[in-house]
Amino acid sequence: MSITRRGFLKLSTKLAAASGASLIVPVSGCAAKPNAFTQTSSVSYQDEGFIQILATGEVHFVLPRDEMGQGIYHGLTTLIAEELAIAPERINVHFAPVDKTYTNTGYNMQGTWGSSSIREHYLPLRQAAANARETILKAASTQLSIGLSTDLNTNLNTKTSIQRNELTLNNGFVVFQDNKYPMGDFIPAAAQLTPVDNAPLKAASEFRHIGKHSKRIDITAKVTGQANYGIDLGENVPNLHRATVIHGPNIDATLVDFDASKALALEGVTDVVAVPTGLAIVAKHYWQVQQAIPLIDINWSQGDLVNFNSNELPQHLTQKLSQESGVKAFKRGDGADALNDDEYQALNHHSATYFAPYLAHMTMEPMNCIVHINDEQCDIWVGTQAPEFARNGVADLLDLDRDKVTLHNQFMGGGFGRRVGVDYILEAAHIARLANKPIQLIWSRTEDLHNDYYRPPALIQYQAKVDDNGYLKVLSGQRAGPNIFPYVLPEALPAVLPAFVPSGVSAWLAKRGGDVINNWKNETSSVEGLFEDYLPEHCEIRNVTYDPGIRTGYWRGVGHSLSGFFKETFIDELAYQAAHDPVEFRLKNLKDEGLKQVLSIAAKQANWPTKAKSMGNSKRALGVAVHRSLKTAVAQIADVSVEADKIIVHSVTCVIDCGVAINPDVIKAQMEGSIIFGMSAALNSQVKIAQGQITQTNFHDYPIMRYPQAPQINVYIVPSTKPPTGVGEPGVPPIAAAIGNAIYAATGKRLRSLPLALNESA
Repeated sequence: MSITRRGFLKLSTKLAAASGASLIVPVSGCAAKPNAFTQTSSVSYQDEGFIQILATGEVHFVLPRDEMGQGIYHGLTTLIAEELAIAPERINVHFAPVDKTYTNTGYNMQGTWGSSSIREHYLPLRQAAANARETILKAASTQLSIGLSTDLNTNLNTKTSIQRNELTLNNGFVVFQDNKYPMGDFIPAAAQLTPVDNAPLKAASEFRHIGKHSKRIDITAKVTGQANYGIDLGENVPNLHRATVIHGPNIDATLVDFDASKALALEGVTDVVAVPTGLAIVAKHYWQVQQAIPLIDINWSQGDLVNFNSNELPQHLTQKLSQESGVKAFKRGDGADALNDDEYQALNHHSATYFAPYLAHMTMEPMNCIVHINDEQCDIWVGTQAPEFARNGVADLLDLDRDKVTLHNQFMGGGFGRRVGVDYILEAAHIARLANKPIQLIWSRTEDLHNDYYRPPALIQYQAKVDDNGYLKVLSGQRAGPNIFPYVLPEALPAVLPAFVPSGVSAWLAKRGGDVINNWKNETSSVEGLFEDYLPEHCEIRNVTYDPGIRTGYWRGVGHSLSGFFKETFIDELAYQAAHDPVEFRLKNLKDEGLKQVLSIAAKQANWPTKAKSMGNSKRALGVAVHRSLKTAVAQIADVSVEADKIIVHSVTCVIDCGVAINPDVIKAQMEGSIIFGMSAALNSQVKIAQGQITQTNFHDYPIMRYPQAPQINVYIVPSTKPPTGVGEPGVPPIAAAIGNAIYAATGKRLRSLPLALNESA
């Protein structure tokens, strides 16, 4: 008998309960529902589409952002809970439908990215909850003054007017003197009032949930297999069929023709149809789909990338930099010309070149999507970071009005930026329309790895001048590599353009926008983080586009994930060349007081430099890196040793300043996850392409971090009263440089390419 992962989790839970080993209590609110407000019929109070409170006392919260493991399900609920004075686990949480109400104000569209959820919603959601609280108390003050009921006023003088400030809301009750009244008793009256606007927010000294340790409200459902991910929902749709797509063997191969007669003879196989991205197979069960694949004869065109090899990429990028000066991304003072100024001729000059390869996202839950088209309506069940892109893109594809397409968002088994892309959702819609039946598209791990939106590779040549006192005077950098925006734009435009714009027009605009980014204007994500933290008097960064045609996308940390390695390795080299301690050199040259603070704390916590010096010549040393991204400052110090060609990371000290810490446990988990994620890129991962084909197929040959490689991670959060900033991505950028710098300190070998490998040192 076979058993699924989810079945195993459920069975384990039942067995544990039956044996008395533990008691698992289901957490309310973990089952995502598509639209909370239409599912309830009793009298309720509603606030701006986010909060609904029923006469029963139930509290519902429509979560405006998407949960992919980063903890926003709990984090944003905590903001509501704080102002409503109720425990987060008593709030029923629902994923938001596609609606302008839930636009991410930081990006002016509905989506979850850029570590923006807490940053953008910290005050608005608290304000919504505070308004709800004050409206309920306003209703209570009136209702109690005239007598709520005989029983309720047993100990209350109802002849005396009750002022609002005599009432509080606490744990679902309105409290007056020594009396407690269920909050729900006042909801009918509150629903008739004009909602209070701009109600006072709680002072930080009154916080009961913000800044406190608390168990995530989604965690029990997830570890017991009760939470619904997109891939779990197949049984809910009648007559659902499974599907997959065979994509071309080469990255840009296209389908020429095929013979599927043998596959269609298999029991359960119903359709084999060509879609723009390849050949789709549809069957009653996924196993039947897999059995059909090898029976299909397919002819592919080879595409233009048939001779492309990823191991030649550094040479291509270097050659490109030698031929073009590129587009200016930033210039201060005399820029790169200062390198030749007479004033600086006598200063120490240093140059170095760094490279980072293509990377895949490799989410634990591969791409999947259910599409059901019925009577000019379309329902989509999927986990996506970009619900507005997806809903509008499918409407455009199927030529349906947008309000005829309903997207039911789900928990995601990892995002890391991969689920900003909606290619698999559009592909599922194609198949459902051609097969004329509801289908669940499921990509295999190999299909996922071979059809990703990869992190762009990049090569940068840095030059700098440092004076005898260790001050950075000139910094110049020329980066070469592909951009992301030209690949995102075709999917984004149907979402942001008015519905009446024809798809042909949006495709034309997408190409024009891509051309502009590639030839005339810099894309921010291509150069972000390369210079801002130090910013000497003379600084210039230029970007040269070299794009072989392999699609790229947003990867956790985006441009910072590479620039953190590039910049902090180069700064480390400058420190050693100037005969300065790497921490002291950074403190001397950093322009950002927040970065100086996290670096100083990290050095103290890691016992720098005493610990590093005490390691002597043992080939074990500390390495440091510091970086600001998405408004958050992070410093990391890695304790690394080298045995033969093996790199061992013993521990990482991480200090983060992200403003007010909504939930310290979530922040700590995010830093731990970021470090492990970044270590995979630093030590293990790269997409290998030979003759236009990706040569890897799964985790065995595209390795990510294993448990035995994981170091001890110590996270310190800087206390702050400033508004919160991002935590989902800023832990990634420094780690590769911290490890590489430790390797240099231990061995004298400077590694300038990722993944770090001692036998390939520069």
